Amino acid sequence: MKSQLFRRYLLSLLPLACSLSETRAALLLYEGFEGYSTSGFLNGQLVSSSTIGFSGTWGGNTASLSAGNINANSLSFNSLLPTSGGSYVNTGGTVVLGSTLALGSSLSGTIWMSHLIRFNGNHSTSSSSGFEVRIGDTAGGSDVVRFRTFADTRTGTSNVIGTDYNTGSLTAIGDSTDAPLATNTTYIMISSFTNVAGTSGSGTATVWALTSAQFQTMMESPLGAETYLTDATAGQYAAKATNTDAVKSTDQIESGDFLQIVNVGNNIQLDEIRLGTTLADVIPEPSSALLAFSGIALLIRRSRRS
Repeated sequence: MKSQLFRRYLLSLLPLACSLSETRAALLLYEGFEGYSTSGFLNGQLVSSSTIGFSGTWGGNTASLSAGNINANSLSFNSLLPTSGGSYVNTGGTVVLGSTLALGSSLSGTIWMSHLIRFNGNHSTSSSSGFEVRIGDTAGGSDVVRFRTFADTRTGTSNVIGTDYNTGSLTAIGDSTDAPLATNTTYIMISSFTNVAGTSGSGTATVWALTSAQFQTMMESPLGAETYLTDATAGQYAAKATNTDAVKSTDQIESGDFLQIVNVGNNIQLDEIRLGTTLADVIPEPSSALLAFSGIALLIRRSRRS
């Protein structure tokens, strides 16, 4: 009798589990490089119908139209972050490609970004070499760039990860003190930017690079992904960097801005770019309902054995 009552109690929690799945905010930007021409040049292509929050045509500043291609294969990372479709590849040169943001309103507060990155060859050690994903005012220009996530900080031989809130300078980037990202390994880069569109004070940018195993540990943490990540110490991530800067009037993320992909000299593969207002938007983590259903199902099985 007690076990039957316990099962009824657990089942009564299902409506709550369903409501929890609706508490997360919307994914504002998404580019998974799906729906483009297989092995086609990205420059000049209309944004795919599979994207979220983008419009128009990819353009920018490239050495040639062949610089920056769509690969037919997506980057494989972790079963908790499944991928499909294609990915973006660039094997060197200097390539800046941008896509126009089409947002319902300008963003403010704290913004989270993520993407998958893989270096398919040794890091370039040439001057200003590196790789970053950022927000800018034009498709391929370097003026007024902000909210920058570096898998390679473009400072020559350092080759570490970094982040830049709004300085626009390659010499003022918040560099990591950790080792560079390994080649032939897929990482997830997760960034947060505070005080976006603020009117005073400062904004802080933080970026973490995680391996698949570290991502799995974060997702399974009873603390929750965000608490685990923000409290993580060396060994719980592959690398981390921070940067704080005074807020400027140009610290905006709004329609008409551009998401820019910048590669100088590296052989890289990029996939699953996301931007949202919560960490749960950009990892993405299993829905609260799924976790609740799984937990309730486990408890019911245990109650039947008792």
